[in-house]
Amino acid sequence: MSRIVGPAIAGLVIGYYGVGMCFLVNSISFAAVIISLFFIHPLTIQATVTSSKRILADIKDHHRHFCHEQQRAVCGENYKTFTQT
Repeated sequence: MSRIVGPAIAGLVIGYYGVGMCFLVNSISFAAVIISLFFIHPLTIQATVTSSKRILADIKDHHRHFCHEQQRAVCGENYKTFTQT
């Protein structure tokens, strides 16, 4: 619905007031969104305490996964994934 109503209103504004007024109305709408973002108060995120043993295990797991994926890419299993655009 907005894809129909928005351009129609923009066409009317351009027809009656010109392109400059259309840009002014668009900038006012952006300003309203930016101002409303200042009123959002994000929740405070508390970090969970983990032991260094778990962190090292996670690093090892991620490294193992990364090396495995690199090996598959070199072997050509993921050739399409890396060459498609």
